[in-house]
Amino acid sequence: MQPYLRVANVFEDRISVDDIMTMHFEQKEFETYRLRHGDILLNEGQSLELVGRPAMFRNELDPVAFTNSLVRFRASGAVEPEYALLVFRHYLHSGVFRSIAKITTNLAHLGVSRFAALPFPLPPIDQQRDIARISREHLDNIERIRNEASRVESLLGALKKALRKEALAGKLARQISGETDVLTSLSAYEALLAAQPKPSRRRSKPRTSLMKGQIPVSQALKGVDKPIDGQKLFYLCGYPEDSSTDLIEQFFLDLRTQLQAGSILRLERDGHDVFVPQKGEAE
Repeated sequence: MQPYLRVANVFEDRISVDDIMTMHFEQKEFETYRLRHGDILLNEGQSLELVGRPAMFRNELDPVAFTNSLVRFRASGAVEPEYALLVFRHYLHSGVFRSIAKITTNLAHLGVSRFAALPFPLPPIDQQRDIARISREHLDNIERIRNEASRVESLLGALKKALRKEALAGKLARQISGETDVLTSLSAYEALLAAQPKPSRRRSKPRTSLMKGQIPVSQALKGVDKPIDGQKLFYLCGYPEDSSTDLIEQFFLDLRTQLQAGSILRLERDGHDVFVPQKGEAE
């Protein structure tokens, strides 16, 4: 019994050995299919957009073979393997592999003969190595930027959640300017939200009504017989915890309108802002 790689192990520019299967190979057969460092594996039976997805074998597991659900490319002395990998990644994204694939039973097959007949750009070996080195530096930088962007996006989500909680508790204004006016607090929070990039879209008119699924602040407070903090009021109005920026702004707009109209009151309890209906509003 020997380990082998299959389509599930080969991703673009990456081989995963998390889920390795084994099967029986005759010794001569295993040597034929055994992988060597620098071999490039391409997905053979795959969806049309992923057929030909390539990765280089870099001794992630040794010894190991491959099955006929993959095509192996082994570079000659005239070809730098890292350069060949770049060519195949280009063929994947430019649609070259899709153009030669054949579909059977919902799977796209690259086909060894069709793959072997593809043109292959072949500059001198030194140029291939320079191209591979420079490209690898740029690709590594792109990956670092992607990882950093993902990390920042995660931190931004946590920050926006924390800011919303502070604003609903009426504490954001005190941290920013020392004021206690909840209207200033809401304005500051709205300004912070407005500074975040949003999908570009046009609104012909300002929104004047609530989106489906939420109820007005004044209505939510009708059945409340004691002061309620902003966070609880937010949920009482039917807003989900993972509300979009539009929904959060909608709540703030409604809250501000009701405060300015005098239909609800803001009080302070234990350093937090709480809200109650104005006398006569609850009936």
